[in-house]
Amino acid sequence: MIVNKIIININSTIKDAYLKFNTSGERCLFVVSSDKKFLGVLTEGDIRKSILKRKNINFSIKSLYNTKPFYIKGNELNYNKIKNFFQKNKYNLIPIIKNKEVIDYLDYQKFNKIKNFDNSNIKKNINIPLVIMAGGKGTRLQPYTNIIPKPLFPYADSTIIEEIIKTFIPFKINKLLLSINYKKNLIKSYFKESSFNFKVSFIEEKKSLGTVGSLYLIKKIIKNDFFLTNCDVLFNIDYNDFYDFHINNKNDISIIVSPNEFTIPYGVIENDKNGNLKKIIEKPKINYLFNCGLYIINKKILSLIKNNSKYDFNELIDNAMKKKYKIGVFPIDPSSWKDFGEMHHWKKIFEDK
Repeated sequence: MIVNKIIININSTIKDAYLKFNTSGERCLFVVSSDKKFLGVLTEGDIRKSILKRKNINFSIKSLYNTKPFYIKGNELNYNKIKNFFQKNKYNLIPIIKNKEVIDYLDYQKFNKIKNFDNSNIKKNINIPLVIMAGGKGTRLQPYTNIIPKPLFPYADSTIIEEIIKTFIPFKINKLLLSINYKKNLIKSYFKESSFNFKVSFIEEKKSLGTVGSLYLIKKIIKNDFFLTNCDVLFNIDYNDFYDFHINNKNDISIIVSPNEFTIPYGVIENDKNGNLKKIIEKPKINYLFNCGLYIINKKILSLIKNNSKYDFNELIDNAMKKKYKIGVFPIDPSSWKDFGEMHHWKKIFEDK
């Protein structure tokens, strides 16, 4: 059954849920018992909240899902209630239940066919600029970057920077700005000669200004919020979700993060203050949230950056926190992004070619 792709067993983990979200392309899953009885609805938002709290993708979903969701009994359609649900909720699926089992589901596209329903407000274009930081030397990728700048590394029959831009095009960003310094003429020539159908504006550093120092140069261009991304990270996410998170939480800075688990390959010692052994933990696992290199930033943050001064992102965050600006983190599935900042990623790509 098609409905099986969005059904998840109660005994599953967050990691299992992430896999289901990715394969189904939906934002919610229907939770069922071992005997396939409907128990509730699990959303991506439920997962994000748990990740922020526990930083662990192996945690059970048992305490995470909504046990009292909106659903349809058999074919009893209440048009007004269903329309109200779709307009107020971020996920777009309603389970259809018969004998306590999920027999089908309704999305707003199906509902639109049943009755004329205006769903134009459910998914909106993101009318803010995208700024890509493409001015670094790419020292971790030397000696290759001695010849070609990192943004122009070949990837998927084009370049990594072009692939990054393509992921944003469906969301109708209103402006594209590239911050350039190292081998900037090569980057400008590439976009001038490329058949890539998107207008690019350049922010040119006269000297290296660190990871975000060049943002001072866009103060007069940016009117409110903007996306900021590194030139070596590629995402497969719904940017609408990220933008909604930023707006709804009234953040000044929103940061994409990803949960990761590391196993320490040694026995770890715990001792008391007198040096006596308490216990040995063999190969413990540690969970972290990684900064993925994609942000939404409000223009007011640019006031923290001085003209023509070197300024790195960690300094920007530290100063923003001191000034009490609101900073939020938005967790995503580890499989939803790729980091191309290290040589071993590119070696695999080059070898595959």
